[in-house]
Amino acid sequence: MKPDLKHKVVPVLILTVGGVLLLGLTFMAYYGVVLLGERFIAGGNPQLFPMDRARFYTMAGIFIAYILVGRFLKNDLLKSLLFISPFTMALVVVILKYYETPFLALSIVVLFFLLTLGVFRMKRSNWMYYYAASMSFVIALAYAWPR
Repeated sequence: MKPDLKHKVVPVLILTVGGVLLLGLTFMAYYGVVLLGERFIAGGNPQLFPMDRARFYTMAGIFIAYILVGRFLKNDLLKSLLFISPFTMALVVVILKYYETPFLALSIVVLFFLLTLGVFRMKRSNWMYYYAASMSFVIALAYAWPR
C-alpha cells in the first residue's frame, strides 16, 4: 500500500464511516434517555419532559466519558474518532437551544467551532482532529438546522 493511501485516505474513511456509526449510537442512546425520561419522570406526558435539560446532560455525560477515555488513549485516529460524538452533540444542543433565533444559533456554533480549531492549532494537533471537528460541524448543521 502506498504511504499516502495508508496515512491519508484510510484515516479519512475510518473517521467518516466510524464517526457516522458512533453518531448513530449516540443519538440512539439519547433517544433512549428521552424515552425513559418521558416514561418515568414525566409520567408518559412528553409535554412535561424538559428536553433541553435532557440534551444538555446527555451531552455533558458524553463529554465526560470522552475526557476520561481520552486520557488513556495514545492513538490520534481513535481519539479524533471518539471526539466526533461529543462535539456534534454539543453543536446540536446549541442549535436546538436557540432554534427560534437561527442567526444567534449559527453565530454561537461557528464561534465554538473556530475556538475548537484554535485550541487544536495551539496544541499542534494532528490533522485528523480538524477533520473530525469539521465533520461534526457539517453534520450538526445538517441535522439540527431549522427547516
